[in-house]
Amino acid sequence: MSLGSTTPLAWISLVHDRRRLLASIAGVAFAVLLMATELGFLHAVYDSSTLVVDALDAELLMVSRLKDDFNPSKPFPRRRLEQARGFPEVVAVYPLWLSRLASWSTQGAAKRDLVRLLAFDPTDPIFKLSEIRSQQHLLRTPDTALVDRKIRDSYGGGLRAGAIGELVSRRVKVVGDFALGPDLQLNANLLVSDLTFHRALYVAGSNEHPLEQVEIGVLRLADGVDAEAFAAQLASALPNDVRCLTPRRFRSEIHGFWTRHQPVGAVFGVGLVVGFFIGLMICYQVLFTDIVDQLPQFATLKAIGYPNSYLFALAVRRGLYLAILALIAGFPVALLTYRLLEGLTGLRFALTSGRAATVAVAAMLMCVVASLLATRKAIDSDPAEVF
Repeated sequence: MSLGSTTPLAWISLVHDRRRLLASIAGVAFAVLLMATELGFLHAVYDSSTLVVDALDAELLMVSRLKDDFNPSKPFPRRRLEQARGFPEVVAVYPLWLSRLASWSTQGAAKRDLVRLLAFDPTDPIFKLSEIRSQQHLLRTPDTALVDRKIRDSYGGGLRAGAIGELVSRRVKVVGDFALGPDLQLNANLLVSDLTFHRALYVAGSNEHPLEQVEIGVLRLADGVDAEAFAAQLASALPNDVRCLTPRRFRSEIHGFWTRHQPVGAVFGVGLVVGFFIGLMICYQVLFTDIVDQLPQFATLKAIGYPNSYLFALAVRRGLYLAILALIAGFPVALLTYRLLEGLTGLRFALTSGRAATVAVAAMLMCVVASLLATRKAIDSDPAEVF
């Protein structure tokens, strides 16, 4: 019977010095926190860019063929929705309008701020959020709005339920609120009716009517219709100035846009890699010092006939034990950090199971690699020289 099958040598060699163990856990847990935070920022940017898309209750979305991100206003002719309504697979079609740079000024304040203005027919059930559905009837009264209460604190507390202000050039009252969240480009969302949208943005004498151009078409399909297959059929039947896709596909395309065309993905991706290598160096230094102190014990194992493969297996187990302890210590701090950052930025930070698994795998890999590198000192040692 081998020593490894009767004695938890990897565990004992790791925990024999409690003070050093705590220092090791703290160092690796810091790396876990750093990687989790970088990953949290990266996905907070991605998630915030699709908040409105995620809130829509749709099987299919119709957008301009030029539209690859949500925020830039790239509308298409409203008549495309009427054409889509003629297909038997389509049960209902609802338009959503967008003005990305609408201005708001609270009554009595000189400062004007930019908001994202979203408009729809208050009788259309296009949103999943129960807060919006329960209050959207209030928007039937002209010149009223619902405000996103998760706005960043740049409005001096003036943009909230009950406030009266000037939206573009029209007096509007905020009659309720809902929770959605800002993104990197705009601090607040305002929901209004299509009538209020038209009154606020229509310029007298202009040939352009805001309601004739739609930003997103929300399509509901009959039961049993394959959304992906019908999207291709519908797109081929309509003029090529629009395209149809599922919310999941549109969400993926927006994420791709931010990855390819914005520096955010690269910045936080590099931060994640840097966090990994910081943890690798911390872990290596801790384990190397530990192995040097225990060099006589490792030399004894070699002297009595244990092969190098056993010492490497021992190193792998030590690394995994350290990673697990660091994850247990680091994840609660990461969750607390997420809540703090969410409160400060208004962005949505979520440590999903998939993201937690990514950090866990990175931490285990980091500790195992560092442990293997550190163990080479013991592998290369000559028992005769040690003693």
